[in-house]
Amino acid sequence: MRLSWFVKEFLAVLIALSLSVASLVWAAMEASIPPHQYSVLVIGFASGFIPILVEFVISYRNGTLFLKDKEAVAAKKAKNVKLARLLFIPGVTFGVVFAYFPESVRVFFLSVTAGYLLPFSVALLIHFLRNHKEIEKIAKEIQ
Repeated sequence: MRLSWFVKEFLAVLIALSLSVASLVWAAMEASIPPHQYSVLVIGFASGFIPILVEFVISYRNGTLFLKDKEAVAAKKAKNVKLARLLFIPGVTFGVVFAYFPESVRVFFLSVTAGYLLPFSVALLIHFLRNHKEIEKIAKEIQ
């Protein structure tokens, strides 16, 4: 059984949203353990939310929030592949070291992750649902 393009992409968007919600729930659960305070959670969430807000405003002002030109999309995709390859080893190393962080630092990093990913994944879901036909057309032109 082969899934349609829409179903595969929609599942990818839902996975991103699920991971962001899971990191927020995990951070809240870690913050509820007695020596922690929810202030670390709030500070961490704000520390993640502010950069994504700045990126959104800059992209909106530059007109690059949602790319529609197939050359620009292809260039961005190639740049993201290079960036993913570059950050893979540091990401794995961070994940291994993460297990040994003290609890308040863990809460902070989880909440920073949630603060960055949650607004991003919600915006991604809304954009995908509103513009999936145009996204599919551009994606097929690139391949």
